[in-house]
Amino acid sequence: MPRRPRRESRAQEPGEAPSDADGGAGEAKREPIWTTERQGVDTFILYARRAGQAEDRRTGLVFQRRGFASWVLTEIRLPEL
Repeated sequence: MPRRPRRESRAQEPGEAPSDADGGAGEAKREPIWTTERQGVDTFILYARRAGQAEDRRTGLVFQRRGFASWVLTEIRLPEL
């Protein structure tokens, strides 16, 4: 099996924006902002949105407790088009 070429990396200076050959300088903008919401003791909602995006454009993942410590993804809430 052929080997993959190694990606060279260097230490990041404090305060320096992350970047790589794939255009990673904009990667920080793409990372989601996560917020949470609890509805009672058995429902937990995890919301994700991009920086600069309105609150009503966020995506929600709804988890419900099953049993003592098991959580199940029961719903995915997508923003309206």
